Amino acid sequence: MNLCPQFLLPLRLQNPLRKRNQNPRLAGNGKISRRKRVRSAYHRPKNKCTEPKFFRKPLRIELTMENALPAIYLSVLIVLLGVSAWFVVKQILKTRRIESSLTRLQRKLKQEPGTTQEYFELGSIYLTKKLASQAIPLFQKALKAAESEGETPLAPIYNALGYAYFMQEQYDLAIRQYKEALKHQPDYVTAANNLGHAYEKKNLPQPALEAYQHTLKYDPNNAIAQRRVNSLKKRLSGAAA
Repeated sequence: MNLCPQFLLPLRLQNPLRKRNQNPRLAGNGKISRRKRVRSAYHRPKNKCTEPKFFRKPLRIELTMENALPAIYLSVLIVLLGVSAWFVVKQILKTRRIESSLTRLQRKLKQEPGTTQEYFELGSIYLTKKLASQAIPLFQKALKAAESEGETPLAPIYNALGYAYFMQEQYDLAIRQYKEALKHQPDYVTAANNLGHAYEKKNLPQPALEAYQHTLKYDPNNAIAQRRVNSLKKRLSGAAA
């Protein structure tokens, strides 16, 4: 590349007086004005040399896949950490709320008789902690309080009591409580699904199928009942063959 001298070295001032006789812009007295002298001193001769590329075009940095991958990985990592932190905080708040309710209810029920809702809530907390043996007497007290109150729905209490027996693998007692729940509220599909599950644990596929079909009678789109009905039908048809 043919580089101009003015790009390599500082501009050299030209003496306009050296060739004043040849300069048509000189005045008659042979002197040149200050403005013209400065313009002439910094005048760059026109030639065919080319300017360097870094004078003509700005430097561009192309973003390639290799350069973008670290940024993508870092962004994904930040998102995953944020989601994990949100779930952790949510679980911590839930645990603190449960522990606060547990302490409050235990203190109150030690001092005075509780209501149906208080017995049921404390028993449900024990179930979440997988303390079925402590939950069963609370649900029984909730049933007695509900009978005295009169208008409290009994189906959720019977269902919770049945689930507590189910956790202790007392399936016959669990089935009895689930049936009581359905007797008080036939469209209580949670109790019907639990009843079917208890029958399956006792290896009784036909009653289990009937329990799940009872669920589909009131909730045709129930995914659990649909899946178990299809599985039990295949099982019964295979046993018949």
